[in-house]
Amino acid sequence: VMEPKNFAMNNVAQETKNVLVISDLADNVNDQDLEIFFEEFKDSILVIQYNRPRTEFLGSKANSATVIFKEFKEAEKAKYELNMRKLKGKTCRITWHERDSSVRYNNQVNLYIKNIPSQVTPRDFYEYFCTFGDIVSAKLVENEEGTHLGYGYVHFASNESKNKCIEASDEKEIWTGSKLKVENFQKKQERGNPSTLNPNKSIFMKNFPNDYDEKKVKNFQKKQERGNPSTLNPNKSIFMKNFPNDYDEKKVRELIGGEVQLSWLKVMTDPKERKYAILILENEEDSAKVKTLNKKVINGQELYVDNLMNKHDRKRYLTSKIHEQNTQLTRKFRDCNLHVRNLPSDLKEEGLRNYFSVFGEIKSVKIPQTTTVTKIKGEFVETTLSSGYGFVCFIDPEAAKKAFEEMSGKILEGCQRALILSYFMPKNERDQALSTGGFNKKNMNWEGFNMNQAFMGDVVYGNKGHLKQAPGNFQKQGVVNVESKVNETEMFNTQKQVEKKQQDEPDYELLKNMEDDSSKKDYLGEFIFRKIESHQLTETHNLTMDHIGKITGMILGIEDVNEIIDICKNVHHLTSRIMEALNLLNTN
Repeated sequence: VMEPKNFAMNNVAQETKNVLVISDLADNVNDQDLEIFFEEFKDSILVIQYNRPRTEFLGSKANSATVIFKEFKEAEKAKYELNMRKLKGKTCRITWHERDSSVRYNNQVNLYIKNIPSQVTPRDFYEYFCTFGDIVSAKLVENEEGTHLGYGYVHFASNESKNKCIEASDEKEIWTGSKLKVENFQKKQERGNPSTLNPNKSIFMKNFPNDYDEKKVKNFQKKQERGNPSTLNPNKSIFMKNFPNDYDEKKVRELIGGEVQLSWLKVMTDPKERKYAILILENEEDSAKVKTLNKKVINGQELYVDNLMNKHDRKRYLTSKIHEQNTQLTRKFRDCNLHVRNLPSDLKEEGLRNYFSVFGEIKSVKIPQTTTVTKIKGEFVETTLSSGYGFVCFIDPEAAKKAFEEMSGKILEGCQRALILSYFMPKNERDQALSTGGFNKKNMNWEGFNMNQAFMGDVVYGNKGHLKQAPGNFQKQGVVNVESKVNETEMFNTQKQVEKKQQDEPDYELLKNMEDDSSKKDYLGEFIFRKIESHQLTETHNLTMDHIGKITGMILGIEDVNEIIDICKNVHHLTSRIMEALNLLNTN
């Protein structure tokens, strides 16, 4: 029976701590998710700051957050109660913010634990090892799907706790299924005492049957020597998949033919219970014969046969292949693929297909999903919803054009926002458009429009929310053509207009040198306010300073700073945003 955590028994010297670091967050976790996650402690928290990772080019790390508490006791309680819990599919790790790096990197009190049964949850893992003393950090290693891999690490605060843990846990069946192996953590270069071992002659082997002794391992090694990947000729090594699940090694041999000379053959199963095989041939001629089976249809499935690749080469090959396929598809369906925004949150892909199928044959429909986190009766509940946008790809460009013209501005059942349609653009083209300030005349939409626009949040100046998007064909709804009005004004006083425009335009070179998004938004706020104040729609709708302030706040609430810069640069985009904000204010 695990003892409950006693928060009164802590070193007084630690009571100066009040800052927690939450690491290993999922990519789609946002500020609102963190507020819900720490809702129980909201009265004790001063600041929750989401730390966005650096770009991949600078060596990005996993997402993290910093939480500052008013008191040490509440921070410690939150650390214990919320540590190693799931948030949007990934396990969160919570540690103290340590200025002294020697605490984090003291491997003398760091343990490596393996043989952890699959039914053990990260929370079970953490609660058990907490019974031996204070933990600096704990990690149960997981794959991308959030399933742990059977091993983890626990970094204790003292040698006494570490020794108690080893004594009580090593070679003990703590959880039903297997005995734990608990040992001191060693860096990669330290394992096996490299001072006495030749790394080129030292082999690590695991996952063999429990009844194997040294003799059986030696016999197995001799049997497999010809199939050692370090000495394999890649032109004689074959990877095969997509054959029926009832195939064993005998049937695979029959499939490749009796005349082919095999050195080694092994049929295995992947985590999704799909069969695959690795074959080593005697010569390259036989290897070429086996590869002719590629794309052969067996029981309705195309066989895949190709040279065996290591993980690095396979990843590089797949990345290149996917990029090439995406490039070809983009070229082929450039005028057929529509990006549809402002979809109802409960709309399914089949429903979106039904709306657009009346215009022509559809190749594919996609609505990206997002996970929201709520707290119900003290339990965290994750719900999968539509991201509010989707993609519809037609076979015929004329069908896409007709759908674009007829569906733009329509309001679907269950949604109060009008649909916004544009032709899909690959991310690299959107980024280029953002940097150059391009405008797609065909769509009458700004090319750099935020593809991940979400529903709008608080309608308050300065709050973080998202502004809903107005239809790109706003001119069809009787909106004043702003450019023509500007031209008429310039006819009366060209010089005065140029001077005013210079005052109303931000210094974009200065903007580039600003480090954080918050500073950029503060700088842009004044210019956006003035642009709205001098806009034709302000006079048309008799907008007050309060209205202008709210609309400015909505625009600054957009998460993507590049989107806000586009609004400053392009009068069409600004007009669209003002119209959308007016519709929302009138609705409320």
